[in-house]
Amino acid sequence: MGRHSRRPDQAPAIVQAPEGSAFRAKAAWSTESPAIPMSSRRYGAVAALAAATALSAVAVSTESTAPAYAVAGAFGAPLQIVTDLPDLSRAFTVEVDGETQEVTTTAETWGRALSEAGIRVGHDDRVNVDLASAVEDGAAVTIERVSYETVVDEQVDEFETIRREDPTLEKGTETVTTEGRSGVTRVTHRVTLVNGEEESREQTIVVRKADRVDEVISVGTKEPEAAPEPAPAPATEAPAPAAAAAPAPAPAQPVVVSAGGAKGIAQQMVAGKGWSNSEFQCLETLWERESNWNHLAQNPSSGAYGIPQALPGGKMASHGADWRTNPATQIAWGLDYIQGRYGTPCGALNHSYARGWY
Repeated sequence: MGRHSRRPDQAPAIVQAPEGSAFRAKAAWSTESPAIPMSSRRYGAVAALAAATALSAVAVSTESTAPAYAVAGAFGAPLQIVTDLPDLSRAFTVEVDGETQEVTTTAETWGRALSEAGIRVGHDDRVNVDLASAVEDGAAVTIERVSYETVVDEQVDEFETIRREDPTLEKGTETVTTEGRSGVTRVTHRVTLVNGEEESREQTIVVRKADRVDEVISVGTKEPEAAPEPAPAPATEAPAPAAAAAPAPAPAQPVVVSAGGAKGIAQQMVAGKGWSNSEFQCLETLWERESNWNHLAQNPSSGAYGIPQALPGGKMASHGADWRTNPATQIAWGLDYIQGRYGTPCGALNHSYARGWY
């Protein structure tokens, strides 16, 4: 029979899919079908439809391993079916954690591609591509690691020294009337780190721990008073003739000494200890504050007594039994007390200014 010959009692020849092929189930006709009488025009239409059906079955197949086979077309020309899929992989570079690596992927999005490559992207990390967008071949991806830390600093506000003239202090005398103190402020920052380096910081908490207090020094401008002339020594008298036994002595009477006289005694004792005139001026101010140089002064509430306001007054008995009435005894005790505890009268005065007592 010729190429296009057919038996009138047989249906058109339709190519069959190989055994075991997914396309066999899709075949609608077979060469073994019973003969259907038809005209030449109908025969051509049926043959074209059969060829289209076979090609459609091949096109919709999802089996990448299906064997290729020839399909006889309407005119008997063989068709070669190629099932090889195109290469959909894409390559790109990733710079992260100080290293650059090359990645090849078939993933559709950047997020999936980085995840499959084992590259973690943190919630705060910065990426130069949209993780939900499609992967582009040959792209260069950069990932910056972003982290945060809390830093606490203490800021110190140094105090200043202020000098003020004081007309109540002798010239050359300086005393600290207010002790200086530096201010301290605790500041908390939230620091942003990019790849381990600080990028910025934001102040979050400020706590003032101590306020600044400036130091105040009082500078004396008062001219010193002239020291009193020492009293002349009494003249030597001839011994009196022996007299009858005198009655028992009366109780000791207070020695009446003016404040100026007591200061003169104190000035001589201060010089005897090797202290300068400025130390005497500090002593003069100190005991003016305490007793106004009154050797009979007594504090009604505490019981402090005498020029140095010894508490209790009986402590001055170590320098003489006449401690109640003799300013010299009181001054001698007071100078020894100051020397043992504060070193000098100016040291005692500074403590008195700061604490209100010495």
